[in-house]
Amino acid sequence: MLLTAKTYARDERMEIAFLLAPVELSAEAAHREEEVVRRNRWTRDEDALLVELVRKHGALEWKRFESMFPGRRGTHLRSHYKHALEVRSSKRAFSTSEDAFILAEAEKGRRWCEIARNMDRRVDNHVKNRYWQLTR
Repeated sequence: MLLTAKTYARDERMEIAFLLAPVELSAEAAHREEEVVRRNRWTRDEDALLVELVRKHGALEWKRFESMFPGRRGTHLRSHYKHALEVRSSKRAFSTSEDAFILAEAEKGRRWCEIARNMDRRVDNHVKNRYWQLTR
């Protein structure tokens, strides 16, 4: 990629013009560029593999799972699992006992992650949203 000459004014008296020549990408930059290219939709096979790995090994070893998902990093795996896959199982109606639990726990403090951990397959954001629905 050839970049054109640019003029940068540092103050009123001095302007520096320079030409940036094409530069070969370092290994790290090439890896970042590969990541950008890889931003494809998640396939059903990838989803199934990720769910299976989390079921077997738990949701703490994201770095270990990277090698099974070329072009995806541990943070991407965690984010996709937390916001797409885990959420699917929590998108059911709240029961009256869950509502009562949310209200009681929120009185002690609005720690949505802790409250959600004590509930069956609920995500902290859904618990928070439900609390605000109940308190309107």
